[in-house]
Amino acid sequence: MASTSAVAVWRLVLLIGAPLAFAVTGTLHLVPASEPIAGSDFDHVVPHSSLWTGIHVVQLVIISLLALAVAALTEGLSGPAATVSRVALLPFVAFYSAFDASVGLSGGLLGRYVTGHPATREEVSQAANTVTDPLSAPVLAVVYIVGVLCWLVAVVGAAVAARRAGAALAGPIVLVIGAAIFALDHAAPSGPTGMVLWAVGAVMIDRRRAPRPAATSLAVRGDRET
Repeated sequence: MASTSAVAVWRLVLLIGAPLAFAVTGTLHLVPASEPIAGSDFDHVVPHSSLWTGIHVVQLVIISLLALAVAALTEGLSGPAATVSRVALLPFVAFYSAFDASVGLSGGLLGRYVTGHPATREEVSQAANTVTDPLSAPVLAVVYIVGVLCWLVAVVGAAVAARRAGAALAGPIVLVIGAAIFALDHAAPSGPTGMVLWAVGAVMIDRRRAPRPAATSLAVRGDRET
């Protein structure tokens, strides 16, 4: 019983902690944007290149934790929806991590280079716009789209599986809405908003796993009496 309770606690920590961690890093994306600097997005990143690089290194870990959180929602569940959800998580982690690393780390590292070599700023800025805009390069666009679609498939599958397993309708709906908002962009404001909603939906779904010791005790007592 104690081990079961511990697992339930750690699952709840994962369901809340992973999306909220992504909400924090998504909010930190606003720091460069808040600077009153004229120019491209890359020009805003340059003064904060270390922060920008750190954010996207941390997000590589958070993406994997978020996938584990989705998997936790289908733990012990069977059926096509649960299976599809689990299968979609692997390409989600692979493609979304590849996109985030390509765009985020390259922007941060190029920003650091420009800081040390200011004479190259104009040339590097032009090159950086190619790798920091996911729609400017076909390869990045494909990687991004595959990652986002796999994220949506995984979450929708988990929501359907949870609903069929007895979860109230509100939880899966909030979960999917949060996932859709996050899919627009993991940076603020949509990213943090989507992650908070996703966490709320996940907790609502996870409540169906809450043990009912009183009901269990009555059932056992009734079996003994019969």
